[in-house]
Amino acid sequence: MNRSNSRVPMILAGVTLLAIAGAGSGLGASAQVEPSFPKSAACEHVVDTSAPGDTKGVSSLVWNEVQAGEPVDASGRPTSGLPYGLAQGVVGLVGDAESGYSVIVDEETITQEEMEERLDGGLPSSKRDSVEVEPSCRDASLLAEAWRAVHDIDWASYAGGERVGIYLDAADERVVVESVAAKNLAPGIEMMDAELAAFVRLDTLQDMELTSRMNDEAPWNGGLRINRANGSFCTGGFTVIRRSTNTRAMVTAGHCSGNGIVWRNGSDDDLVGTSTARSNYPEYDQMLLVGSSYTPRIWVGGGTGDADADNLRTVTGAADPAEGQEVCTSGSVSGALCDWDVRSLSASDCSLGPGQCTTYVIRAVRVSGTAGVQNGDSGGPVYTKPGANAATIRGIIIARGENSAGQPVMWAERYRSIAGHLDVYALIGTP
Repeated sequence: MNRSNSRVPMILAGVTLLAIAGAGSGLGASAQVEPSFPKSAACEHVVDTSAPGDTKGVSSLVWNEVQAGEPVDASGRPTSGLPYGLAQGVVGLVGDAESGYSVIVDEETITQEEMEERLDGGLPSSKRDSVEVEPSCRDASLLAEAWRAVHDIDWASYAGGERVGIYLDAADERVVVESVAAKNLAPGIEMMDAELAAFVRLDTLQDMELTSRMNDEAPWNGGLRINRANGSFCTGGFTVIRRSTNTRAMVTAGHCSGNGIVWRNGSDDDLVGTSTARSNYPEYDQMLLVGSSYTPRIWVGGGTGDADADNLRTVTGAADPAEGQEVCTSGSVSGALCDWDVRSLSASDCSLGPGQCTTYVIRAVRVSGTAGVQNGDSGGPVYTKPGANAATIRGIIIARGENSAGQPVMWAERYRSIAGHLDVYALIGTP
């Protein structure tokens, strides 16, 4: 089990980010730029099943089959260096819960029939009708070559300090390079082999300088990056009212620092708060940040599990979760991750040795996907989604790990423990 505060740089799931000096902070909506290099024939997959059936949880189940047997490293990333599934001939999954889903496969590597059989064995019959398999119109091996070639380009020399994102878009089977400076990136792609360049698309990102969890501004939202002077960082949790003073504060993890430490925002520009109320640690891994202004909202963007209401949700309630309930996490490194299955509310985190445990904490396993919470996510909110733009607080992240089955595991302080020990209650708002 690893404590989740760290000095390591941020890596966002779902998109490869090239860390360029002076980069902007979030990846926003994109618009296509037409570069001046050859293109292959149009390729577009649009899913519209007449009877999608029961689609709840289908995408997670399908991805389990797509990734089955794929060699991955300790962090869950494919050892091939390619997007998930591509080395096995799976270009990707397209569709949504309303229209159903389609798995795109290159039949030179895996046939439609083989993929159908895998889905038949991995999906319940009630969900199977919502997924179909389509042949790709591009060669997966050439897509793989294009992926590697794109990653070999020195984008910093073209981007002028802007951040560059790269991903594989299964809908049109092309590697997408996206940036605010997309028009300046075309020369990089023009240097590629023409055949591979035809598998690449440039997209322009808008509003990359918008405020995000990485450079939040007062009044502060939960889920933001918080930095201290020694270079370590954690994540702010959620806003509470202190019963003793009737003033606002923000919860975070107690192992992030002792009392009296100054914490600033991700860009180190402004004071988020000074740590206080840390007591009886490690029995209670929780503390407060005080001395600034705080909102009833939490950041939820930047990950693979939740992106709602401009990446923010308003806290509308707070309570402990139930065993068997699914929860989400929001960390400043991993972003928002959902599909965490609560397995226990009575677990102990004994990372500091015998007799030095944080007890009666949430233990949850992420049952879909390989991404988990990361170093630096400590203190981030654990929540559920009762409705659009809303969040119910369940606790805060304190530790991470991986079980023998290779599934991410997360430990969290429960809301009732926080409310009771710190003598606080969650600030409630209206979405």
